Amino acid sequence: MDFSDGSVTVVRPRAAVDFTQALLAFRDANQSSSLVDDWKGPSEQWRGLKTEEGELTELMLDGCGLSQVPPQVAGLAKLQKLWLSNNGLRQLPDEIGDLAQLQSLWLGNNLLRNLPEGISRLGKLEQLWMPNNNFREFPTVVCKLPSIEWLDMSENKLTSIPPCIGGMTTLGRLDLHSNSIATLPDEIGQLKQVKHLSLHFNALASLPSGIAGCEGLVWLSLNANRLTALPGEVCGMTALVRLSLHINQLASLPENIGALTELEALSLHKNRLARLPSSIGRLAGVSRMSLYENSLVEVPPEVGGMANLQELWLYSNQLTALPRQLGQLQRLRKLWADRNQLSSVPDELGDCAELQELYLDQNQLKTLPLSLAGLANLRRLYLEGNPDLVIPQELRDLPALDFRDYQAAAAAAAGRTAAGGTAAGNTTGGSTAPGGTAAAGAGPAAAAAPHAADSAAEVPPMPQDALVGGMGGLSLTGATGAGAGGGSGETAWGGAAGSRKSPAADGASRHAFLLDPMRLVEQQDNY
Repeated sequence: MDFSDGSVTVVRPRAAVDFTQALLAFRDANQSSSLVDDWKGPSEQWRGLKTEEGELTELMLDGCGLSQVPPQVAGLAKLQKLWLSNNGLRQLPDEIGDLAQLQSLWLGNNLLRNLPEGISRLGKLEQLWMPNNNFREFPTVVCKLPSIEWLDMSENKLTSIPPCIGGMTTLGRLDLHSNSIATLPDEIGQLKQVKHLSLHFNALASLPSGIAGCEGLVWLSLNANRLTALPGEVCGMTALVRLSLHINQLASLPENIGALTELEALSLHKNRLARLPSSIGRLAGVSRMSLYENSLVEVPPEVGGMANLQELWLYSNQLTALPRQLGQLQRLRKLWADRNQLSSVPDELGDCAELQELYLDQNQLKTLPLSLAGLANLRRLYLEGNPDLVIPQELRDLPALDFRDYQAAAAAAAGRTAAGGTAAGNTTGGSTAPGGTAAAGAGPAAAAAPHAADSAAEVPPMPQDALVGGMGGLSLTGATGAGAGGGSGETAWGGAAGSRKSPAADGASRHAFLLDPMRLVEQQDNY
């Protein structure tokens, strides 16, 4: 066996034992090559294999430039884990079915279009990963695997799933996201043990009512499809903890959605919702709910029953008022209600003692309730884009806010830039001393920045930096951090004055944005 830098050339040894010995010799050689560098772990030795009593039990041939599986692999009778990802494999040998002890098989990032019938002989196989291949049809041979617990066929070119999927009753996790699947069979409801089902980024226009049979389902991702409605039966999956429905065409929700009492996170942004069912108030365990960029004209008062709600996204709807029952949300920390048509804010909002961030910019507010002055934990308050707003003196005394003069900001916004925005800092000697540099175009375009998330994002946008500056309005920001008092050259959260830092502005921020805790699956799911 000749191992050269960055590639593997296999010369057929006389028996599998020779193959094993050659690999062991390579491991112990510690030779200097890019292949060794790629494979070695925390020590100086290559960790691409593991043995027990002289028999290979784990073998990593990841990223080795293989166009075919070395035939000697089929003779490794004790092999339990095999990594073949990131190669150029177009097919697998039927003999791979001879690996009777195999439990985990990684085949991602290859060129596979089908699987050999021999796969069905892998009676102990529990985990089969085949993301990012060239499968156009679901390989029905996998339906014959008696012990399979995790199947990943994401990022392929599948258009449908066969009824035999219902026979895979041992499945605990099924990843089918990022395909072109237009329909699901009713038989999918026979997967009684599946807890994680990822179907995001497909072409589903509807769901079969039979999906309710997945009674053990905990995580369900359906975002970025073409769903116009949900069958009421979905609300029978009462074990659901996270439900992702954003970026669809939903005009309504089932009236019994409140039956999902175990839910902790619910994403519904970027749909066509005009109203919410009153039963939503029974979702007392939900801590994060995103409803931005819909067509909501009201929020039902029952939302006050969502006792654990900590973050609520309502921006870019058609709301003219907020329900006073929001004041019952004692754990609410962040509320986005910007870009609506609000003319007032309920007094009861001042009862949200844990509120830290409040976004009311781009509305039609003329005044604010004095009760907000009691929000001792408030550290971010966005009010720009409310040109007729009169700020009560009491709000100026909020201890956690660095108050920037509203009228100075408004004057600067009106007179300093044609774009309608500028950096407004503390006034010193008759001039504006900005907390940071004025951002070019810090007008309406900049105000839209915090919500400029890419349409495929799985989670609601999280504003990364406070806006310091006026747009015919005012932002109040926490006084911690460099630049909070002006004159340091930076804003309190490191962004240029006059704009909230958008994740799209730089790669690092965007990356952090996409890894928000609300994501429904682990990072490798690539939401």
